[in-house]
Amino acid sequence: MLFAFASAAVATAVGSNVDAGSAVHYNLISTTTANMGLQSSPLQECVQPNESGTTVGFTNLSDCPLTVELKGSFLEGSGQHDDKWIQRSPDHISLQTAVISNRAVGHAVSRVKSVAPTKWFPCRGQGSQFEWKQCFNLPVLGDRILEDAVNMIGAAYDLDVSELARDGIPIIRYLPGAPAVGVHGDVGDHGEVPETTLVLYLTDGGPRVGGRTFFPGPQYYVTPKRGSCLSIENGHNSTRHGVEALSSTALHDRLVIQIPTRRKAHATMLSAYSQHVSATEKTPSPTPAPTAAPTAAPTSAPTAAPTAAPTAAPTAAPTAAPTPAFVWETQSGCCREKNEKGAFNHHLTSTKETISPATNYEAVTNCTATCNEDNSCTAVEVTAKKATTSVCEFHTSRINSATRATKSCKKAICKVKVPYGDSVTFPPTPAPPVAPWDEKRGCCRHVVDKIKYSHQDTAQSQDIDAPSFSAATVECQKLCKDETAFTAVEVRQQKKKKMTAFKCELHFATINSSTRTSKSCKKAMCAIKPIDLRPD
Repeated sequence: MLFAFASAAVATAVGSNVDAGSAVHYNLISTTTANMGLQSSPLQECVQPNESGTTVGFTNLSDCPLTVELKGSFLEGSGQHDDKWIQRSPDHISLQTAVISNRAVGHAVSRVKSVAPTKWFPCRGQGSQFEWKQCFNLPVLGDRILEDAVNMIGAAYDLDVSELARDGIPIIRYLPGAPAVGVHGDVGDHGEVPETTLVLYLTDGGPRVGGRTFFPGPQYYVTPKRGSCLSIENGHNSTRHGVEALSSTALHDRLVIQIPTRRKAHATMLSAYSQHVSATEKTPSPTPAPTAAPTAAPTSAPTAAPTAAPTAAPTAAPTAAPTPAFVWETQSGCCREKNEKGAFNHHLTSTKETISPATNYEAVTNCTATCNEDNSCTAVEVTAKKATTSVCEFHTSRINSATRATKSCKKAICKVKVPYGDSVTFPPTPAPPVAPWDEKRGCCRHVVDKIKYSHQDTAQSQDIDAPSFSAATVECQKLCKDETAFTAVEVRQQKKKKMTAFKCELHFATINSSTRTSKSCKKAMCAIKPIDLRPD
């Protein structure tokens, strides 16, 4: 993808560097994109001779009969295609953003976080690195969000993803403080080299975080961005790559989906398969340690008996790292102190600061660093207000809990300083969450061959008094959850003057859809129980 501009300057020659146009466009591109952190490349401009024999800029590069290369090296931009941005990259490497939706990324991260520690295993050939680099195959079948995400990846890169959907997607997790991964080419089991390797980022990177993928040959660096995907064609010197060290102060793990591809016999497209590919532990680190100065070559003349080299002073044992005074605990929601009398927000003793312009991730990083340096700060609450605006609330009172009861608190996180030491009792690790209920607007239905069945003849109905529709839904779901035979619930408000009366309809039959064709169904909601809560 090349830049195409309408030139306001008159070119002096065709087929050579354009002096006037170069100066104008070099300044234009340099000024507008200098801080984008993108690679440099020549800028080509479309020109067409006019009647006077001079040349002017031409709007559409694809329609142009002649292009010229302007002087200088220009920061490379991005082109838009199908509502996605594809950054031009060195040969055999490409980077595409928004390959899967933010919803799919968030869901995948949530699934990964719920994986029990004992389920993670060492990545191929890297057993000694398990302390900071771990692998896992995330199941896909039965998870509609992940199934759709896998299909989107297949559509974006023209891949057969049936094997990936069947066997799961390979996840690699780098923990904060992970050292750099050496420059390598990807190799799988039995020495198989994938045709391409896709690296889909589930978490963001950024300044002072590290974790960038780098290619030393073309001097190309990729900062992780949620939902973006890096495609690497293996077998080229330019695509040998490594991963920068991840800062020990990083606020989250570096999570990626790694998808190798192969070409099967007689296949018309590449196939994605579920396997972790990488280098072995013998691969050197990207930045080798400096070596000592070389010893001078011995002279040919005979020399006296060599004097024994002085014994080097013993290296002192490294000083143990100081024990931290606290560790950070992250909770979802607004910060609260919870005791037997209730939950307290401590707004009267806290201070607030608006961070803008900055992403929520940057605000969390900055505000945590501020609280980290203030001994009186016990916790910090960060609430996203807009895409580039967040509010940080610094607490000096005791904080031991969080709430997501309000709309704003659902967009907040609370980071609490927890004293370090054996005397601290950390909360038990919660059980992995089950998949969410599939909530649909309307009355519950079972669709078979385009025919909808209500199954009201087999359902049980129960009246519920609740202060709101959402509260009634929660109560109805609880009744459904307590009885494993139930498959779904339908909640609707009673046709009474009393606004707190609701009807809870509990289904035994299969429910896979909903309808809003009737007046009452337009005010109803159907919640299908997750498979995890159903009987085996």
